[in-house]
Amino acid sequence: MAIDVNGRAAELTRRTARADGSRVDAIRGDLLTSMRDEAIDVVIFNPPYVTTPSDDVGGDTIEASWAGGRRGRVVIDRLLTADGLRRCLADGALLYLLLSDENEPAEVLAALASLGFEATTVLARTARNERLSVHRAVLKGGAPR
Repeated sequence: MAIDVNGRAAELTRRTARADGSRVDAIRGDLLTSMRDEAIDVVIFNPPYVTTPSDDVGGDTIEASWAGGRRGRVVIDRLLTADGLRRCLADGALLYLLLSDENEPAEVLAALASLGFEATTVLARTARNERLSVHRAVLKGGAPR
């Protein structure tokens, strides 16, 4: 399943999957608000992470795909503070998260640890003028919900 705030992006995800011979249920939604309790085993989160003015965040234009607001963290912080993240994930669930150095990854990983995740960096590289990293976080069973 794929969730995107942009309906056109969700439709393009469905088309791409179909062209690749796969089936993906892609819906328009906001983060995890449309998910059942403990229903998700894996989340791959490529958030809008670029530092921009906060009023650029959200909406349904292409800018919403990269506009991350202050420190590029508006959407990331919503996910980390949302009741939905812990509520929607099954014990042992995996979260893969793309971050830029501007997002202060150590701070994000500390927030994940406070939610009961054990996180590691699985990839880090420079892409043009950005230092990007992918983090794998495992939700430990028995962590507070």
